[in-house]
Amino acid sequence: MTPGRIFFIGLLVVAGALFALNPGEEKFQAFLTVEIAEMTGGEGSGIGGIVGRRIGRIVSGVAVDFFERENYYLWSIYTADMNGRSPDGEWRFLGIANTFIPLDQPMDGEE
Repeated sequence: MTPGRIFFIGLLVVAGALFALNPGEEKFQAFLTVEIAEMTGGEGSGIGGIVGRRIGRIVSGVAVDFFERENYYLWSIYTADMNGRSPDGEWRFLGIANTFIPLDQPMDGEE
């Protein structure tokens, strides 16, 4: 095989893997649950941890409705504009390979 064919086959394999691992809305809700639970102290094992995880599940169930998903087949962009007035008021996450990477978050004091 020539190096060009090997490179092309490698690109197809990577594209196929990214397509298969493009996270859907249920994965995004699970991600939000974990993030919100961590913010509310849900990472512990005591009463505070139980309450934090419960709050995380409830809030993420509501919060996921505010996000719009743009599906690019190999990755997705999740966007929520909570206030709609400020240009820096959007939350944006890149979903790729079953992980989420924050792209934009509101400036401090605008959350």
